[in-house]
Amino acid sequence: MSKKHASQADKTGGKIGDEMEQVYGNYFSNEGALDKFLEALTSRNLFEELSERTQTERLKILEIGANNGVVGEYVSNYLESRNIEHQLVISDMNKQALQDNNNPDTLKIKFDNKQIPFIKNSFDLILSRSVTHYESTSEDKKQVLSDVKRVLTDQGVFVNQAVAFETKAEINLLLNIHEIVDKHMNGGTEAEVLESHREVFDTVDVSEVKLPKLKADKSGFMERYNIEQQEQVANKIKEKIKKVDEEKRPHVSVGENFSWSVPYRILFCKN
Repeated sequence: MSKKHASQADKTGGKIGDEMEQVYGNYFSNEGALDKFLEALTSRNLFEELSERTQTERLKILEIGANNGVVGEYVSNYLESRNIEHQLVISDMNKQALQDNNNPDTLKIKFDNKQIPFIKNSFDLILSRSVTHYESTSEDKKQVLSDVKRVLTDQGVFVNQAVAFETKAEINLLLNIHEIVDKHMNGGTEAEVLESHREVFDTVDVSEVKLPKLKADKSGFMERYNIEQQEQVANKIKEKIKKVDEEKRPHVSVGENFSWSVPYRILFCKN
């Protein structure tokens, strides 16, 4: 993959841009993880179907919560190799992250995902990767999905790599851990994630492609959010984890250190 994209701290005080790609074992820039995301799309002949159904000169693609646009650019590179005409737009709430994308052909726009500044039926393909759970309430997350639906063409597809834990106890534990460092999220179990998308979109399918899990530990978590009082925060996190029975948190472990892995599912949503 050619590097066409994305620094220091976003509005939450965490890593963004190129630096965000380096946390959690380079998960967000790891070519293996990106390949699996792309495989989920190509295994459904998604690009060929979109090109045929939309009957436009070029596919219009939007990546929301894009950071520096690593996913959008990865998809764009693939399309270029197949001579499929397209225009890529990436968005993020942090201007610095967008500026780290140095591809002159990519349009970069700062906006809130709940208020996408495009008219109805603007995009054939909308991409999101580990983004929607950062909305602090269920209502906010539904607003994001509703606005995505609005700007998606009638024949278009929204592809969302969503956090999807198995148990409610486990997702609640991870949400509580993030609240220790004042990061408020709204995640859910796989069933809840599916239900929230089906409330908005007419059709929601789950990819059979198995994605690698994001693996987080003490050092990665502290680096992600630029935590200063690391031992104090780490002790609070370990106390939270120990209060949940091990069988209820299969992806979370604790000892001298703590760690967890984040399971993802890719959802294909259509109007």
